[in-house]
Amino acid sequence: MFDSVRIRLTLWYAGVLALSLIAFALVIYYAAGNIFHERQDESLRSTAQTVASAYVEELAEAHSQSKAGEIVLSEITFRQHGQATRRVCKSRRFHHRDSCISPG
Repeated sequence: MFDSVRIRLTLWYAGVLALSLIAFALVIYYAAGNIFHERQDESLRSTAQTVASAYVEELAEAHSQSKAGEIVLSEITFRQHGQATRRVCKSRRFHHRDSCISPG
């Protein structure tokens, strides 16, 4: 069946090419996965820092953990890309949509 040298060489080259392509695809897959996880970790770290700094600031002003938590929760908005931003309120007494503006 595979008596011809041409057929054997063609199958040999096809096999080597297939293995090379599979190895290349695996390397790219794992490299892209690592980059994705690093970006996700950085985004989570940034979000946690934003929330923590807002909470510490509000805790210093409100002197109540529950009140500070409520204020921070109402002021933190999450964009589509996972970044947290803090809304700037014109007056601390009013925490509704009309009195707060989101920067950028």
